[in-house]
Amino acid sequence: MTTRVTRELLLAKGTPKCAHLRHVKKIDLSNLQLSTSDLDPRLLSQMTRLKELNVSGNLLSEIPPNLGLVELRVLNCANNQLEDIMSLSQFPHLEDLIYEDNLYLTISDHYKMMYMLSNLQRINGKDITSSANHLRFVNSRELMARVTSFWEKNYKDQFSDPPSPEEIREVGKAFVKSAVAKVNYGPNSLREFTKWRVGSFVSLSNYWADDLVSLHANEVTVPMVKGGGLEICFSPHLQTPIALEPLHFLQSHSKNNNPDDFSTQLWACAFEPESNSTQILGIFNTTIKPSMFYSKCQAGRNLRREFFSLAWTTLTVVDKGHRRKLNILAVGGRKGVVKLIHTRVNYCYGQIKAHKKPISTLCFNPKRETFLFTGSYDESIILWDIGVPDCDYNFKVSQLLTLKVCSTPLRVSLVPTCPDQYLVAASDNGCFAWDITLSKRDGKRQIEMEFVFPIYEDEDADGNFHMVDSLAFCNQDLVASKNLMQGSIYLWSWSRTLKARRKQSKKVNAVILWEMEWSKTDVPYISLFTCPEENRILCGDEKGDVWMYELPEFTKEEKTSGTKFSPTQILQWPAVRVQGNIIEGSLINSVTTDPGFRYLIAITDKNIIAIWKRT
Repeated sequence: MTTRVTRELLLAKGTPKCAHLRHVKKIDLSNLQLSTSDLDPRLLSQMTRLKELNVSGNLLSEIPPNLGLVELRVLNCANNQLEDIMSLSQFPHLEDLIYEDNLYLTISDHYKMMYMLSNLQRINGKDITSSANHLRFVNSRELMARVTSFWEKNYKDQFSDPPSPEEIREVGKAFVKSAVAKVNYGPNSLREFTKWRVGSFVSLSNYWADDLVSLHANEVTVPMVKGGGLEICFSPHLQTPIALEPLHFLQSHSKNNNPDDFSTQLWACAFEPESNSTQILGIFNTTIKPSMFYSKCQAGRNLRREFFSLAWTTLTVVDKGHRRKLNILAVGGRKGVVKLIHTRVNYCYGQIKAHKKPISTLCFNPKRETFLFTGSYDESIILWDIGVPDCDYNFKVSQLLTLKVCSTPLRVSLVPTCPDQYLVAASDNGCFAWDITLSKRDGKRQIEMEFVFPIYEDEDADGNFHMVDSLAFCNQDLVASKNLMQGSIYLWSWSRTLKARRKQSKKVNAVILWEMEWSKTDVPYISLFTCPEENRILCGDEKGDVWMYELPEFTKEEKTSGTKFSPTQILQWPAVRVQGNIIEGSLINSVTTDPGFRYLIAITDKNIIAIWKRT
């Protein structure tokens, strides 16, 4: 017997218990013998905050359109009689979908759902993020190339010169019909899905009327952020030093566990993203070739050992209907392999054969938790989707994009205002940027821009300043970078640099806002670090000191003089005594802090990790 859906029934079946439908966040309408006509959009649309809807075990032939459930995240429509899934496009934020035991739905419907719902992460309890992104980007690029080839081979030359509007319409109609019928890609079981995608391409493009030469993808554009927030003149008296005291000095990578090993070089360190645990006072890890070390700052203890180079991400895992955050560490090394580690249980659950040569840098997209960029000595940067592991640590990896570099990438960073559009890299032979918009047709990208710095003008036979060995964003717009043997750190504006770019010009003069004095050393690969929360830049040097800068404020005018501004403070290497001997200051390869700047970590060429605590 069919149950009549009323306001009273919805309030009774919904949670939390409340007097108004607009407060309902979760509702279970399963096994009520409901048909499609029983779901009244005028009634259901009142549940404006609904996030989870269960209509499993009913008699639905489709999900009614225009339900108005714009906040819906989870939908269970299993065990129904669904014949069409296109109405699911009304749920743009849907993350979790269960539709099993609907006999009329096909594998093509499954792929349509993966493509159509851009935020979908799980289908029928399985993670599909990697497969879905491969479908949306890699599969779409190949299919679009085939449609373009079909156009150029069969229809491009059918127009008179100039073509009449009627001729364009007629050829266009014939092209659409023929392309949908004849362009093939993938197995026969996905033929219906392929026809649907081809129809979407040619219908959305209408390119026979706009451009009779090439097919244009329906590209996503990200608005350029305009500079203009930096208006105040620099005020030296506002700079405030930070009080720090030495806390621990650790030997983490001693060869053969030899306490006299003060020669092993340490190269990278990073804090784990904050978790819900209040007991972890800051876990960081350091890397050398080929081992890795974890430590708790407060305790100063070595927790465990493993592997090489690093980047953190926090994945959202669904386990038995419950969402939880999982901190994952990606590490890479000499063999071009990236290993994925669940650090809480000290378990390496998978690996990616990313490159044929050693990996030089790793970087996760902060807005797409599964997107990992890997840079290598093979002079390329590759974007991977590492997926989300299930409860048995099964996962799927997909390669989405390859960026060609003219030298070894040393540091990579996504532009904070548009992390899906631009990636910037410091390299052995300059500083470059790429357009990484995934909706574009080309899966292999050349350099979009090369940034030119004033120091290049001083180059001669005895000095080449093109190596940019470190780079990081200080805030949404400000970039800090340094060139080998420069003796200073440039602060330059991303938005103003782009605005000053001449059309179609590859080389762009970086708009320098400030230049900060730093060590006059010829030692390469000393990494600078930025702490946006504290408005600071930090960089070690060859003597064991840490140069610290409080970011100044700027006028609208770019830097024109040769003035270099001094650091806010220099944290000097303390007197470290081991077995009665004083360890002199050592080259500091990298420094880092936790987001709140409670701890400062410096790693050295002498197998020593120095930890300072803020007082």
